[in-house]
Amino acid sequence: MKYRNISVWLEDILKAIEEIESFTAGITSYHQFLENRIIVLATERDFEIIAEALKKALLLNAQLTITNSKRLLACVILSITNIMKLNTIEFG
Repeated sequence: MKYRNISVWLEDILKAIEEIESFTAGITSYHQFLENRIIVLATERDFEIIAEALKKALLLNAQLTITNSKRLLACVILSITNIMKLNTIEFG
């Protein structure tokens, strides 16, 4: 693993969250979200970035306190998995 300053990983998380908020602004339903493949794929990728950055930040600093980090990681992975399943159903 390439070691980076922990603030870089946390900035990656913040940027990914901001991008998801930007991509999904104005979307009012899950069905509307699924209708736009570009938004689905971009959101999926940002969830992957969040999970990876969180994992690396915690590896760099075991003392880092992120409330419910394991639960958060599980939710991110579950979200990615569900989006991928829906991609197959909706777009496959």
